[in-house]
Amino acid sequence: MGKDMRYLDACEDCLWCLRLWKQTHPDKVFEANFTCRSWRHPGECCQWKGAQDFARVRDAIRSRSDWVYLVFTFDPSTIESPFAAFVRGVILWSAFRKRFKRKWGAYAYVQTWEVHASGWPHVNVCIANPEFHRVACGNWRLLRRRWFRPAAMACGFGKVCWLKPYHSADGLAGYITKLARELVGAKTKNQVPVSAPRHFRRLRASYGLLPPPIKNPDISGFLAQCPVGSFARHQSDTSQKIHS
Repeated sequence: MGKDMRYLDACEDCLWCLRLWKQTHPDKVFEANFTCRSWRHPGECCQWKGAQDFARVRDAIRSRSDWVYLVFTFDPSTIESPFAAFVRGVILWSAFRKRFKRKWGAYAYVQTWEVHASGWPHVNVCIANPEFHRVACGNWRLLRRRWFRPAAMACGFGKVCWLKPYHSADGLAGYITKLARELVGAKTKNQVPVSAPRHFRRLRASYGLLPPPIKNPDISGFLAQCPVGSFARHQSDTSQKIHS
């Protein structure tokens, strides 16, 4: 495993710890096992991160009412591998965003990445734009056939795509929340894109749209790359050498 992915092993094998203290009692330090809480780490960490991500997505979606749900896929005949699809997909999405803005104007979006059983990724996008939403509500099949599919393919995405307008933010928030089990490694259907490149962001959104992750302001601390208890043992050994 690469140096920048060591946190997964450190979490799995309890190799690192957190040294923490309350703001009101900075002299009382306590230790806890380091948990990476990464979507790449199957089990509790992945599930915790998925729950956090989707709480943020839900709140972001509820801040607007003109959402349309889109799905982009990739064509294996034009992209050499699933890994390449992750790399190129970010570029293709940038091209689609520019095309969308020229046609429909300003927008907000939330994007998540998943993988099929075949290993190929697909991209879920919730996009908010009043005019795009109005046209989609009028005839979403026609909009998909005449504009969305041609635009997606022109940017390099696959022919298979999906489009559905939502009339209420809560309706889409509920649907996205229902997908959370699939995106956090549920046993019945695991769609976590662990084969994505390092540092790949599974969740993306317009700047400032997602609320920040909730943190406990009363707790401070730092990460120590050693197991729980090693600091206390070191202090004890040092003390014995001083007094001997």
